Amino acid sequence: MPRPIPHFGWPTVSFELNKESPQARGLVGWWPPLGSRGTNVLRDMSGYGNHGVLVNDVVSETHSVLGSVLHYDGTNDHVAIADRDAFSPVTTGQLSVAVWHNREQSATEALLAKASGVGAFEWQLVMDGLDRWFVFLFTLAGAIFMSTSIGAGAVVGPLFHLCFTCDINAPFIRIYLDGRRVNQNAATAGAMGNGVSPVWIGERPDGASDFRGIIGDARIANVAWTDAEVWHQFARRWDLYKTPMVPRARSPLAFLAERGVLRGAWRGIYRGM
Repeated sequence: MPRPIPHFGWPTVSFELNKESPQARGLVGWWPPLGSRGTNVLRDMSGYGNHGVLVNDVVSETHSVLGSVLHYDGTNDHVAIADRDAFSPVTTGQLSVAVWHNREQSATEALLAKASGVGAFEWQLVMDGLDRWFVFLFTLAGAIFMSTSIGAGAVVGPLFHLCFTCDINAPFIRIYLDGRRVNQNAATAGAMGNGVSPVWIGERPDGASDFRGIIGDARIANVAWTDAEVWHQFARRWDLYKTPMVPRARSPLAFLAERGVLRGAWRGIYRGM
């Protein structure tokens, strides 16, 4: 059977989760704006039904690289996703979060966060006014349980893929930029708990750290992705998208071959790939 290959660009028809992709491992939430254009709901395409609600002035925009993104104006905009045990690293001992983004200001801004106040702090992925990325895991009381960061580079303008993975028992927390591991930490203090905070995209659930810019595909998994899996997400960004016209995210050439359009020598060349 020919090997699957990713789309050359974003799908232009309806799509679903490609369960055969290595990017599907452990996925408990997948929010691609391409799956929700023109609605006030950000659909969870993971199959778990963790849909998000667009709050205030979050708007959908066409994007030349990601196809579709959500724009946040930096004033109380966010996507609200209800609390689930699967979003806590306490449930399985592991968690991974990834997001495509492009910021429009240098300020303290939350990309994704599950931290709505004392008694409900768990984790957050943020940037600051000095163009640094941080990931924090908290005790429920709000003390830092574990953290790591990227000390520079979160500048206004470029599109970035940011990811963190953690294992609170190993323990480790790792942060990745554009598919490559940049930093990690193994020091812990206190203990984490499974809180009741929702997950917000674009703002912290206690109303702090509003983001201004665009956010694309966001994902949460209840496993700690490997270095190779994080790189795969960055390098083959469309591999998780499965459309009825191109099964298993194959190329148009594969689509034609499977339907008998290519004959003779052309079919032989294709099978030899």
